[in-house]
Amino acid sequence: MSKKERVITFLKKNGFYMGLAVAVLAITIIGAVALTSRNSNSVTPTFKPNSVSNSSTSSGSISSGSNSSSGSLPTVLTFIMPVENGEVTKEYTQDTVVFNQTLGVYSAHLAVDISGVEGAKVFCAYDGVIESIETSYLLGTVITIDHGNNLKTKYSSLDVSEDISVGQTVNKGEELGVISTANRQEYKDGAHLHFEVLKNNEKVNPMDYIMTEDNK
Repeated sequence: MSKKERVITFLKKNGFYMGLAVAVLAITIIGAVALTSRNSNSVTPTFKPNSVSNSSTSSGSISSGSNSSSGSLPTVLTFIMPVENGEVTKEYTQDTVVFNQTLGVYSAHLAVDISGVEGAKVFCAYDGVIESIETSYLLGTVITIDHGNNLKTKYSSLDVSEDISVGQTVNKGEELGVISTANRQEYKDGAHLHFEVLKNNEKVNPMDYIMTEDNK
């Protein structure tokens, strides 16, 4: 058999498979070209983190949040000591417990107790609006002030001044009343203000906000 006849015979036997191989190769090449073209026309998105101010804030103050729509810097709040000549006698504890000598139990103390003589003046720690004035058997009279940005303060066991009412706007340093001894769940600790700070309805450490001689 001549060389030409052998080639013809080979093609007759294997022509189908050769044609199939050529088709697969052609499809592969077309797909690769299309993918390359699509990738060259696409733009890889670049994500940039929000800018953060490098300026440091003073100790004893804390950011209350920012207006993301305007891009403004966070507002830094610094509370005054809310009791005249007050001194913190029981600190905020969340992960540890302290002994309540009045109730005879150990528990977390999600506030600070600020001592003062009975009748010592109690001041608004920061500008806000009085949300409520309530009286309970255990805590005595409690004033809640809304400072905006989901931040509130609570002042427990005080005699409220006559000119203080719900819905009233009060300023930092404005007198709210005087310390009483109506806090029956802590009366053995002496006259003091039970002071709470709530951020997003969660009790947080008031000392992160209060400016004192130790953290100026």
